[in-house]
Amino acid sequence: MPTLLIIDSNTIFRRTLKDIIQRRFSGLEIAEAEDSREGLEKGIHGRPQMVITDLSLKGGAGLSMIQSIASQNTDARIVVLTDMDEEEYRMAAIERGADDFISKSKQASYKVLAIIEKQLFN
Repeated sequence: MPTLLIIDSNTIFRRTLKDIIQRRFSGLEIAEAEDSREGLEKGIHGRPQMVITDLSLKGGAGLSMIQSIASQNTDARIVVLTDMDEEEYRMAAIERGADDFISKSKQASYKVLAIIEKQLFN
């Protein structure tokens, strides 16, 4: 069964995204984390196949967390889903191991679903 981790400090956003994903992919096991410390722990030790994370997290260090997960869970696909849509953040995330960078917008959930479909179910 494919596994996914959603890391976002905004509980409502995180749970809404989880619900949207579960409606489309009922067989997907989804874990949640609300800060960078918990995200790092679950991203490394939980060995999810995909991590969807914001950059702006409680506890800070979103970019460092991405780098640590990418280096210690090399099979994980890391997707950044954030309001911080400046080019400098996009480049920093990619340099640290993110595979995709999506701006939080009305169309973001469609992009996330397409990435999950392509990466975990094809």
